[in-house]
Amino acid sequence: MYHLYHTESIVIGGTPSREGSRYLSLLTKDLGLIQALAQGLREEKSKLRYTLQPYSYSTVSLVQGRIWRVVSSQEKENIFHQFGPQSREIILCGRIFSLIKSLVVGEEKNTTLFAVIKNGIDFLKEELTDEEMKALEYLLVLRVLRNLGHLPESLSLDTFSNSTDISREFLPHILSFQKEAVNSINIALMESQLIS
Repeated sequence: MYHLYHTESIVIGGTPSREGSRYLSLLTKDLGLIQALAQGLREEKSKLRYTLQPYSYSTVSLVQGRIWRVVSSQEKENIFHQFGPQSREIILCGRIFSLIKSLVVGEEKNTTLFAVIKNGIDFLKEELTDEEMKALEYLLVLRVLRNLGHLPESLSLDTFSNSTDISREFLPHILSFQKEAVNSINIALMESQLIS
């Protein structure tokens, strides 16, 4: 008999599988980043079809056999539908999600990483200027890199990268350290071989 796992999750990617199914990349609160099969997800009659769309935040129930399988899901929100496919918010999320998929190896609970991403998504609902969007992206990248052990230590950047909270007053301070932030991000990405 399989154990049923219940956890909050964000769909950060996916690839089609045979017979209308889909493998999903789920950033979960309790299990970390996992790949899970959603059987028949692409079929019109599927109950999962509308709750596990790209960039949806849901509570999922999973079982683990040879692979993880999603057995049920209840969507809480979908930022893809809120903002639209070509919006600044979705483009930013796409870059952050791509970074996570590139850097996370193996399945391991990481509630801090989940909180960083969930708080970032929630903050996108604010009406942000282009400068604030840039600052938010720096902040999220710094926090993802720090959380995954790729960010070099820096007294000035530690203030930004060691938390999960975000406030509007915080963003201008990040831009005042923009040069150092970009330099640290580039060093971390080169060392992790994501850029050359």
